[in-house]
Amino acid sequence: MNLFLRQHLLPRADEEEPFFGSISAPRDKSSNNNSSSQQTSSPRPPCMAITDSADSISSCSYRKKQKENTRNHYTFGVAVVLLVVFVGAFSGGAFADGGGVFSIIVPGHLVQQKPLVEDIHIAILSDRILELSVCIGTLCSSFDDENGTFSLFFHIVNNEPAFLRDHGSSLIEHCPKNTKFEIISADDTIKVLSEDNDFELPWLNIPPGMDGKWGVETPYTNDKHSSPMNLLRFYLPFFPSLQSVDRLIFMDDDLVITKDIKHLWNLNFQPEKTFLTGCQHWAWKGPNKYTSSIDMTVKETGYIGAHSTICDEGKVSSEVSCTRSDLESDLNHASLIISPDSPFAAHPLERRAFNQGFNMIDTREWKEQKITRKFENWVTASYTMKLFRPNALAFGLGLSYFAVGDSFQCYDDNDITHLVGK
Repeated sequence: MNLFLRQHLLPRADEEEPFFGSISAPRDKSSNNNSSSQQTSSPRPPCMAITDSADSISSCSYRKKQKENTRNHYTFGVAVVLLVVFVGAFSGGAFADGGGVFSIIVPGHLVQQKPLVEDIHIAILSDRILELSVCIGTLCSSFDDENGTFSLFFHIVNNEPAFLRDHGSSLIEHCPKNTKFEIISADDTIKVLSEDNDFELPWLNIPPGMDGKWGVETPYTNDKHSSPMNLLRFYLPFFPSLQSVDRLIFMDDDLVITKDIKHLWNLNFQPEKTFLTGCQHWAWKGPNKYTSSIDMTVKETGYIGAHSTICDEGKVSSEVSCTRSDLESDLNHASLIISPDSPFAAHPLERRAFNQGFNMIDTREWKEQKITRKFENWVTASYTMKLFRPNALAFGLGLSYFAVGDSFQCYDDNDITHLVGK
């Protein structure tokens, strides 16, 4: 038999503030007392079942001639356990295997221990209180964890953390009492990402000379497409409070959650997939005519410009949606430079499209495949090759498609739907 000792090293929200502050759901004293009493291990039963290679002996019917051996074995096992706990306590987690949890396997008697409560990490970038309240409220109302083995941990990125702190209690009033709520300053995070992780964050400073003809021209522009509140999602695995987690859920703030979030959290990633996402899209096929598909290409979504309309070579137009004649060749050239390990991959515009508002990220695979670096390289390529204006939808969505490439996995066959309606 094996003995498993597990210790959770992450502080509770009421013990230590996480990165940039926290708000915990209200607790009542009775629940605390009950919780603490439940966590106290029950007394060891007077008899234990022992199995060896010779025979199996009931724990309450030891034969007299084996009493001494059993007592010696038990004493030795207890001594080993105490030694391991002593070493683990003073090693500061020397046995850590990631995620703030360490496991030690010691031969001896099997000691049953209460399962750890697993945090479901949910990141939301939002500066809108009403939308955020609806998103979090419906998520918590749909969350069902009778066994108490999961807890919700919200990581809210915002440029006005003081305002969010004032409204934090109302945001999680429908959430379980063990819910954790972390408010992250976007500005402070940008500084940390730049200094500690050596990221360039090229989208922060648009270089001069951005006038003139671009690969995609459109009258529909918005500065939000290149804002930190949109693009910091590509850096989530490197946030100080998320660096040690194996997976995290990212969602937009304009969602209404109608199903238990555990349905997404408990899905398994396929090998070499960094991104678990929905792939359903609606495409316009004429007046009042739409079609829905989970196999639509990036080009078919229409997010990367009107490819059926080529821009006039001699002038720049901000009134008509059109694309530059050499855009597709430029995109293919940039792809071969940024991802030289995939020379036979499909053209960036011919790859399968996916939604980007309700996803789960495998943070370790994300880092292994350097997705954030690829994203930054695509931003730089967009500037130098004048692919997409920073305030165009093609910049905010297209570069994300290209950086993730084929490393995403659709969850549409798992009874989860992200996009509904027309």
